[in-house]
Amino acid sequence: MKNTAARVLAGILLAAGTGATTGITPAAADVAANCQESGYCLFEGTSFTARKAVLPNVTGCHTVSGLGISAARSAARGHGDSKALVLYSDTQCSQRITDVMQDRASLNPAALSYALVNLPG
Repeated sequence: MKNTAARVLAGILLAAGTGATTGITPAAADVAANCQESGYCLFEGTSFTARKAVLPNVTGCHTVSGLGISAARSAARGHGDSKALVLYSDTQCSQRITDVMQDRASLNPAALSYALVNLPG
């Protein structure tokens, strides 16, 4: 699990370009109006529709079904957290779909699991 979190964080920093020195946390203008929570939100439908689940601020791999939704088909970033969200198409956090750095109105395939990773601070 520790190695998985390290690989996820390395991938996020690589995708962000220059990593922690530029800061990955979005500016206030980047905060998703679709979530309006501290942290991240997942939605059962595309375009931020159907049931909404607010992710608990807990790192590690978790199933989407544990949030009370069958699968996540869209995702939004709230505000005020220091974590990165990675979505997976399987329940073991091994088939990566995407990193959520801004609103994602459609996830294809749908996410069945997610991992929150601490950002360097």
